[in-house]
Amino acid sequence: MRLFKKKAAEVETVVIDPLLGDETGRLLEAAVAARDWPTIRSVLTTPMTSNDRQWLMSVVLDDPNLQLWINDVVAAERDSTLPLLLKGSRYIRWAWEARGSGGASTVSQDAWKIWFDRLRQAEDCLDEVVEREPRNADAWQGLITLGRARQVDAEERWRRFYGLVAAEPTHFGGNRQMMQGLMRKWSGSHEQMFEFARQRTAEFPGTDLPFLIVEAHLEMWENDGHEYLEKPEIGDEILAAAHQSIWHPDYQRTRRTPLLLNTFCFAFCVADLYGAADRCFGEIGDNLVTSWPWSQLADDAVTNFKDMRDYVRDNLS
Repeated sequence: MRLFKKKAAEVETVVIDPLLGDETGRLLEAAVAARDWPTIRSVLTTPMTSNDRQWLMSVVLDDPNLQLWINDVVAAERDSTLPLLLKGSRYIRWAWEARGSGGASTVSQDAWKIWFDRLRQAEDCLDEVVEREPRNADAWQGLITLGRARQVDAEERWRRFYGLVAAEPTHFGGNRQMMQGLMRKWSGSHEQMFEFARQRTAEFPGTDLPFLIVEAHLEMWENDGHEYLEKPEIGDEILAAAHQSIWHPDYQRTRRTPLLLNTFCFAFCVADLYGAADRCFGEIGDNLVTSWPWSQLADDAVTNFKDMRDYVRDNLS
């Protein structure tokens, strides 16, 4: 990817909205802020696709105060697994907040104690959920994440993944977390990461799972730089993955689709696949822009998005 030129100031039309204009998401966000459990329960128990449910659950889990009151709901609704699922999933995020995003050497002894205590509580909750509901794929996703965080052995990690597969084989979050655990930075390898991504892609075209291919290549790009994505064979595989997912004739869009569109678009820009990138930009428009991955190259994701869009269209013209 050559350096792109910045254009003269223009009227700002691109604004990143974490909820992507979704009214149900806004309703849920307000309910979480108000600790309105009946509304939260009503939204999350409405029949929907797993991708939509995962996206709406993330709105709840993003609340930094959820752990302050979810225990009261767990106690009040002992027959329901939803409060336990939310508590366990939130405690995983809460543990990472205590640990921080740096390397292990940057974590204090006190932070390690908090990290492991919160992870243990999360696992207790999610173990209870899958014991009562073995086909709860969202709980299996959390247990897969915990397997990586708690450094369980490979046999146990795969046992958890097979639990997910039995519940819902195309569950995006669970498959994504399993691939994370196979990455070199989590004691796996590049070979294991790509083998998993390619196998899941081959088995489930027309779903979100071929997106694992672009994520695996972006993992390599973070270490090797732009030249990695500019290799023709890499661009070809990413383009093929787009045609197996977001551009597959059987693909059904959900609330999660904008994340895939933006990520494929970013990879196409860096790989100088201008036609594919422009197709993505057209589908994203001004209203479906996500902060990640555009923030990967600059803190101002909006400016980076617009500059790269201009760069692609200049090259096409």
